[in-house]
Amino acid sequence: MAQWHLDELENKIQQTGWIIISQLQEEEHKAIWVIKRKSIQYIDFSCFDTMGYPVPLQESFGCQIRETKVNLYFYKKGENWKNNLSEFISKLNNLD
Repeated sequence: MAQWHLDELENKIQQTGWIIISQLQEEEHKAIWVIKRKSIQYIDFSCFDTMGYPVPLQESFGCQIRETKVNLYFYKKGENWKNNLSEFISKLNNLD
């Protein structure tokens, strides 16, 4: 993943009325965004590389909304990324 993944995800979250309350790096291999609209949701980031070694948030390969099966993988720029980001945001909005 690159910083642009995080930037685009953050922008889409905020455009739909969510507020990012905090961005935490809990451990070397785990980051969490706490977001709020009507409810509070937690977005957990997988901070591992393909070999299973911990990496910084900017190099993670995906995220998941806690206690759901709603996830987003950080694809290269293009249609897959745009479509998957839109679907992720839509499912997030349905949780609220």
